[in-house]
Amino acid sequence: MRFRSWFSIYCALLVAVVLPAHATFPGKNGRITFARFIPENNGYEVFSIRADGSDEKQLTFDPPGRTSYFSDWSPDGSRIAIDSDRNGDGVDIFTMKPDGSDIVQLTSHIGFNGEPEYSPDGTKIAFESDRGLGFPLQGIYFMNASDGSDVQRVSFPSDKELDTDPHFSPDGKRVAFTRLRNCFLRFKENGRYPRPKGCIGAVLVANLDGSEMKRLTQWGMDTGGFDWSPDGSRIAYTIGIDPHPGSQSDILIANADGSHPVNLTNNGPLSAKCPVQLAFRPKWSPDGTKFVFMHYDCEGGGLWLMNVDGSNKHPLTNKFEEKPDWGTNQE
Repeated sequence: MRFRSWFSIYCALLVAVVLPAHATFPGKNGRITFARFIPENNGYEVFSIRADGSDEKQLTFDPPGRTSYFSDWSPDGSRIAIDSDRNGDGVDIFTMKPDGSDIVQLTSHIGFNGEPEYSPDGTKIAFESDRGLGFPLQGIYFMNASDGSDVQRVSFPSDKELDTDPHFSPDGKRVAFTRLRNCFLRFKENGRYPRPKGCIGAVLVANLDGSEMKRLTQWGMDTGGFDWSPDGSRIAYTIGIDPHPGSQSDILIANADGSHPVNLTNNGPLSAKCPVQLAFRPKWSPDGTKFVFMHYDCEGGGLWLMNVDGSNKHPLTNKFEEKPDWGTNQE
């Protein structure tokens, strides 16, 4: 791949500053979904690919200037939840079959409703929403996965906080999310919503009714991009959640309570020639042996794979793809 300037890498990263993550469901390793920017359409579309890099398929086809971005596989691999602004100025949640057909709209509330994630039994979807009130009043909700009914709120951030990236625990009894503080808005040139910048972040976990909330990672670590292992025994997350020139982010793995973190990527020291080294948004494989993650440096960027001990790092894609999710569906 030809050398790219750190500035072009940074510009690409503006579209991925808040790092979402979800829990992977156990099973056989299937297809990986991700988002890719389509320049001629000025928007993102959702694709899927096999873990060996073959059989890439485009799943969404939005009108010009519209975007489908986040994706999450159902536990049995029969549906994919996405968020999209295809029907208007707001962002809503939809589900579809693995080939992109049979699209069902679950939300129609004003504002942002996005970052969906299935519960382990497939009956609920957790998501974040600002209920039309705008940044930073975004909280975590869940609803029925079949029709979007029975919406219930989980978290209530303050007016200086933002809750994002919900994901159910493997036993379905808790929900984890990233809480961001002290953010200010940054608007993207290409994309659909404003992005916060200058945030500090930590991962929190609570019961489904919002009770017994506790923090798993320290505020000073600036953590996000959280994912539970399929068996619930470990967690993976990103440190350094606000990428910019001179920044570095890495992927850590730890026990489920946040203890004994180990750095898996150990990105090298930054230099004037390449002041960006980023690894973030880890997603466990369904069999618990690998990660798919986002990797950017001055040579390029895209999705990479590695073993859970950090070995055998290698690229899967190379077009600045984002927001992967690893499902159990083989076809």
